[in-house]
Amino acid sequence: MTPEDFEKIQQLIENSNHLSFVYQFVIILIAILLWMITYFGSSYLKKKGENHATKEDVKHITHQIESVKTENQKELESFKFQIIQKIDKEKEYFDEGVNQLLLFHDTCSDFYFNFLTNPFLWGPYQDQSKYDDIKEALRLQIINVMKRYQRLSIYFDLDSNLLEVSRIMVAAAI
Repeated sequence: MTPEDFEKIQQLIENSNHLSFVYQFVIILIAILLWMITYFGSSYLKKKGENHATKEDVKHITHQIESVKTENQKELESFKFQIIQKIDKEKEYFDEGVNQLLLFHDTCSDFYFNFLTNPFLWGPYQDQSKYDDIKEALRLQIINVMKRYQRLSIYFDLDSNLLEVSRIMVAAAI
């Protein structure tokens, strides 16, 4: 071997030492980077996982709340519909009661005015058949007044002042 070969070998050894140092430094750097990624990355990924789980929980809870809201809304609409139907029935019942009251009043008025304006009842009568016809007509009107009174008792309380006055009117007609 020549001295030049020794120099070349020595240079290779020095270069290999230098390269070995660079390789060691790079490996240490990579190890530090991997440790940092592992340490900080795991906590980052753990936090990200918690956030994702929380997000999923919130989504699930929101879905449950919305389904309960929808169910309650449906029940409320059904309840409203039932109340409206009940109110409508009560209004119809009340309107029919008022209608029956007006019919009772009209029937009593008809009877009263027929009674007052009938000349055969207040004066001497010559024709017995006309008198009997008028008596029969008044009897039928009294029956009609009594029927109207009976219908009133369906729509109003038996203890009401209205029915008490109606009873007095029927008694007066009889």
